[in-house]
Amino acid sequence: MPETLNKSENNGGTGDRTQSESGVIPLQPPSPPRPGILTVKLGSAYRLSLPDDLDLDDSEAPVPKNTFADPEVCERWRLYAIGEYEGFQVSTEAMAVHATKGAVSWAAWHRPFKFEVSASPSSKLTVSLFVRDSKSNATTSSLGGYENQVVPLGLIRLNPFLETSGEQRVDIQNGTGRVELEVSYTEKEACPLETRAVWSVRGARSSGDLDLVYVEKKDTGRSYGMKVIDIRTVHDVVAPGSEADIDINMAPRLSLRSAIQHPFIAPLKFAFKSSRGTLKLLSPLASGGYLFDHLQRERRFDVNKARFYAAELVSTLEYLHNKHIILISLEPENILLDSSGHVSLCKPGLFGLELGEMGDGDRHRILPGTPKYPAPEVLLDNREASRAVDWWALGIVLYEMLTGIPPFYHKDGDERRHKIINQDLQLPESLPSTARDVLTKLLDKNPLQRLGVNGAAEVKAHPFFHDLKWQECLQRKYTTPFKPHDAAAVFWREPYTYQPIERAEREQREFQGEVYEQIGTTEFPLWLPIGSVNDKSNVIDKKASLDPRDDDKWELTWEPTTQEFHFKNRFTDERVTAKPKVTVRDRIFPPAAEHPSERQKEEALAAALEAGYSKHVFSQILGYGTNLNVWILDYDQTPHGIEIIPNTPDIIPVTPLEWAVVHERLDLVNLFLDNGADANFTISPRKGPALLKAAEKRYHRLVEILVQKTDRVSCTRALALAVEQQDAATANTLLAHGVHCDFKESDRPLPPHPFLWDYDSNLLRELEAEDFTPPLVRAARLGNEDLVALLLEHGANANIAYHDLGDRRCARHHCGYENRDLTIPANFSCGRVVQIAMEMGHSEIVQLLVDAGADINLTHPVWPIPVWPVPGHICQPVPRAVYVEVRAGLEAAVAARREDKT
Repeated sequence: MPETLNKSENNGGTGDRTQSESGVIPLQPPSPPRPGILTVKLGSAYRLSLPDDLDLDDSEAPVPKNTFADPEVCERWRLYAIGEYEGFQVSTEAMAVHATKGAVSWAAWHRPFKFEVSASPSSKLTVSLFVRDSKSNATTSSLGGYENQVVPLGLIRLNPFLETSGEQRVDIQNGTGRVELEVSYTEKEACPLETRAVWSVRGARSSGDLDLVYVEKKDTGRSYGMKVIDIRTVHDVVAPGSEADIDINMAPRLSLRSAIQHPFIAPLKFAFKSSRGTLKLLSPLASGGYLFDHLQRERRFDVNKARFYAAELVSTLEYLHNKHIILISLEPENILLDSSGHVSLCKPGLFGLELGEMGDGDRHRILPGTPKYPAPEVLLDNREASRAVDWWALGIVLYEMLTGIPPFYHKDGDERRHKIINQDLQLPESLPSTARDVLTKLLDKNPLQRLGVNGAAEVKAHPFFHDLKWQECLQRKYTTPFKPHDAAAVFWREPYTYQPIERAEREQREFQGEVYEQIGTTEFPLWLPIGSVNDKSNVIDKKASLDPRDDDKWELTWEPTTQEFHFKNRFTDERVTAKPKVTVRDRIFPPAAEHPSERQKEEALAAALEAGYSKHVFSQILGYGTNLNVWILDYDQTPHGIEIIPNTPDIIPVTPLEWAVVHERLDLVNLFLDNGADANFTISPRKGPALLKAAEKRYHRLVEILVQKTDRVSCTRALALAVEQQDAATANTLLAHGVHCDFKESDRPLPPHPFLWDYDSNLLRELEAEDFTPPLVRAARLGNEDLVALLLEHGANANIAYHDLGDRRCARHHCGYENRDLTIPANFSCGRVVQIAMEMGHSEIVQLLVDAGADINLTHPVWPIPVWPVPGHICQPVPRAVYVEVRAGLEAAVAARREDKT
C-alpha cells in the first residue's frame, strides 16, 4: 500500500477548533518569515480506524475489528506518527492506547516536534499517521511487497501560520477521527556557530570523512551535517553585484535560495560566513540514521531491499546530472534514511555550487571530494571526472548492500587503489543473475563501456530494476522496507582505540583480600579498588579450620530481667551487650517481651559476626530461631584510615551467609546453610549472592559448597566473574558442577519504559544488561585462548550474543568488570562473540570460534524482541571503518579455514 506523505490532495477539512484558555493568538510571522522555531505538540487522537479493505482475521465479528476501541487491534497494530515541515521529518510513537475510549496518547505531547522556520510562510505542516503490523515480517516479497508491514491511517495538513495558537482538534484527512494539536512559533535568529549554548560542533565524523562535520542544535535537538568551503574559491566564479554575491556578503547567517530541491536530497537549512573567509553550509541529518548502520544490523540486504535504496539513489543521480552536477563522491557516510525510511542524501556542499555558475550546456560542476573507492579512470588518467564516475560509485554502494562489504576492500588506501586498478571484480555465486549483471556493468573499469555512460535511462532500463515504476519511486509512493526508530540514530561517535597509559608507579595496599591503588595527590590521597589478591584456595584460614569442638569461651545469655542478650566469657565473667556497633536497618519491631524479639535476635547475630566469635555462640543464637535471610550488616570494604574514591561502592549490605563468605568462615557457612540460610538470597544483586562473593575471593572450597545450592543464573554469573578474573581454577570448579556457560535470552531484564521521560527507571532494576555478558564473550575480549577453549568444550554457544559490553555509563568496579578491563575499549558494544574477538585482534580465538560453528553471517542480535510500547534495546552502531575492517577479517578467516579443510 503506497504511502500518502507527499500526495497533494487536501480536502480542506480542518475540523473543530477549541480555543485555549489563554485566548486566540494568531500565528503571523513576518513575510518572509524570520528565523525561528515551530513547536508542535501532538495530543490525543480519537476514533482512529484501520482501512475497511484491510484483510483482518475476523471481519464478521459483532464488534468492528478495525477500531482501536478493540483490545485485539491495540495489541496487534503499533501506532506512530510522522511530522514534516520544510522537508524535515521527525516521528513519534504512541505512548498509550485507551481501548475503552479508542483514544491514543502520543509521546510528542511531552516531547514535541520542533522545526526550524527558514523558508516560505506558505510551507505546510503535515502529520501522517501509520500503524505497523506486529505480526508481519519486514523482509517479504517484491519491491512493492511491504504493504502488510505499514498501513497509513490518514494525515492532517495545514499552514501553521494561518492557524491559531493553543490546543485545537483537527479532522484527519483520508481517514477517520480527529487529532489534538497545539502549534506555537518563536521568532529566534540563528546564533553564530561559535555560540556554545546553541550549537555543538563535534568535529569530523569518526569514520574519517573529513568532508562532513557533525553539528547539533541544542534548542531543537536536531543534528546537521556541515560542509566548509572557501569563499575565495566561490568569488572566482561569482559576478559582482549578483544575487549570489549579495548572499555571500551577508553575515553572519546567509539565506541561500536554493534551486536544488529533490525528495531524496537533504535541504540546506543554515549557512554562515566566518571571519576566516569560509562558508559553512548545514543540511539536516535525517532522523532515521545512516543507511549503513542498518546494513550492519542485517549484515547484508536482500535483493528487494537493496533494489529499493538503489532506485532512490538512481533518481537522485539522474536529477543532479540533469543539472550538470557530478557528485563524484557518493559515500555511505552521506546516505541516511528519513523517518519514513526513504533515502536522504546529505551533501551540503551541493548548495555551494549554486554560488558559482550552475553547469550549463556541456559544462559540468564537480562537487569537490575524495572518494574512498574512486573510479579507475580517476586514478589512472588524473583527468576531470565525467558522469560515469557517479555510476561507478553507485555500483560500489550497491555491491556493499548486497554482500556486506565493499569491493576491492583493503584497510590500506594504497593497496585499495591498487586492487581497483588491477583486480577483477569478484562476485558471490549466491547473487541472482540480474544483480551480478548490473554490478558487473556499473563497475566496468572502462568508463566508455560502463552502464550509465549514455545517461540514467539505460540504468533504469536494466533488468535489475524490472517492473519498477520510476515516477512512483520519485513521488515516494512505494512503502519503505522498514521504518527506522528515531532513538536508534547515532550521528557522531568516536572509535575506541587501546593506547596503554604510561604512568608513574603508585602505592598499593591490601585490605581484606582486595588490592587498592592510590590516586589523587599526596596531600589528599584517594584509593581505588583494582582487584583481588592471589588465589586463596590453598591458604589455611584459622577461623575456618577451627575444630568444631573448640570454642573461645564466649557464650550467649538471655537476661529475663532486663530483657537483653549478652555475650559472657566463662573464664573472666566479662559481659558484652549483644548489639552491633552500628544499626544499619531501619525496621520497626514489636516491643520486647519475655522472649527475645526478632530485632534482638538479629542484633545479637550482627554483634557476634562483628566480634568474630566461635561457632558455639552462633549455634546458641540460632537456637532461638533466628532468621538468616535478612539484611544483617553493611560490609565495609574501605581500608581503615584512608579515604576511598568517591562513588566507589565499598559499603555493601550483606546477609549473614554473605558475611561468612566474605570473612572466609567455612564453619559458619556450613552452619548457616544447615539452619535455613538461602544461598540465593541477597540484598545487593550486583554483588551477590554468596557464590559470587566466594568466586571473587577465589575460595574454591566455598565455591564447591555454594554452587550446589545456587540457582542457574547466579551460577553462570559466578562463572562469568571467574572468567573476568582469568581464574581458570574457579572456572573449572564451576563447570565440573554442571554450571551453564550461557545465559538464556529471557534472563536479561527488559529495557526501561521509553516514556518515563526524566525518570531513570534503571534505579529500580536489580541487574543490567552488562551483568549478563556471557563468559565466552568475556574470555574472547580478554584474549584468553585457554578459557575460550574450556568454555567451548563445555558447550558454550559460539554464536552467543551480548549487549552493552563495557558500557561507558557503567564503567565502574561494580558493573562486573575489573578495573583493568576498562582499558580494553570495544567498538562492538553489542554483537556476537566472534566480532569482539576479531576486533580485539585475537585471530586464534576467531579460529576456535569458527571451528565451533560461529556463523559470521548471522544478523545483529535483537534484545528483546520489541513488545509495545517497549521498543527494545537500542544497540549502538559501530563506526563504519571499524565494522568493515572486522567484517573483512572474519570473511578472510572463514575462507582460510575452508581452504585448510580442502
